[in-house]
Order: sequence, then C-alpha cells, then structure tokens
Amino acid sequence: LYIVKIVDQTMNSKDIRAGEIYRLDRLLVHNNKAIIIDYKTSKGDNDIKQLKNYLTNINLCEFDNVSAFLLYVSNNELLEVTLK
Repeated sequence: LYIVKIVDQTMNSKDIRAGEIYRLDRLLVHNNKAIIIDYKTSKGDNDIKQLKNYLTNINLCEFDNVSAFLLYVSNNELLEVTLK
C-alpha cells in the first residue's frame, strides 16, 4: 500500500498543540500538502471524530491540501476521513 511515494518530511507520533495536545500517528508532508494517517487495531466509537479533530487543526497550518486516513491494521481497511 503506497499513499505517498516521496515525502519531504515524515513525522511519527507527532504532537500538535492547538489549545490541547494532539498526538498524530503519522503526518506526511510533501509540496505543502499534508497527509494524516491514524492507525487503529480495532474500530472505536470516536475514531472518525478524533481524525476530524486532527484534520481541523492541521488545516489551520495553511497547507495547500490536507488529507486524512484511518488505517485499521487488523484487516487492512483504509478509510478516508473528510470534514464533510
């Protein structure tokens, strides 16, 4: 599975401070575009809400584009999360 082949910067377990501290599992940055990846071993009630919160806050960083994905590692399910 390749989401991005070339990245300028990869940050693992990156803390983002926006009033609260958010710990992103992975943040990929390339050409002023950001991809958030959150890994889960099982589905939880707040997974999408959590990722939407990350997405909202990373959007404040003025990237040209921000995408967010949940990856459930137990079954390799990849789910794109948007603010819509």
